[in-house]
Amino acid sequence: MSLPFFSPSRPLLAKGDGIPVVQTMDDTGTPVALRDLARDGSLVVFFYPMSGTPGCTRQACSLRDAFDDMAGLGLAVVGVCRDAPAALARFRERRQLPFPLLSDPDGLVAGAFGVGTIFGVLRRSAFLFHQGTLVWSDLKASTVHQSRDILAAMAEHLAGAP
Repeated sequence: MSLPFFSPSRPLLAKGDGIPVVQTMDDTGTPVALRDLARDGSLVVFFYPMSGTPGCTRQACSLRDAFDDMAGLGLAVVGVCRDAPAALARFRERRQLPFPLLSDPDGLVAGAFGVGTIFGVLRRSAFLFHQGTLVWSDLKASTVHQSRDILAAMAEHLAGAP
């Protein structure tokens, strides 16, 4: 049974999948290919419902506050939301986010990841790629502890890597 307020999109990316080939606009209105944002294939992509709301602000600021730790592990970070570039730019500036935000009004990026919507907004989630391969995903992403969860997943991945 399908619920009218929930859209599952396409199947979710699975562990071992590559960074999707998708292009959209960033918070400056510049076209950008998602893969071009990865540092040596290492990338955190987090989806959030709406810029400036309390939960989304906590999620983005959690990643902002741990940005140096993530960069130290070679991770690039990017946020994705349905908001227009101008709204993303205001949010990024106001919260001093050191990473780009991508505008996904048509859901093309979310669709490539299999991220659905609830009441028309993206479901909060996060994906961690290392060397171009998905190694971890969080489909019920924490707001306050998003960075802690990602850093723990990366540490676990690196500990098990050959």
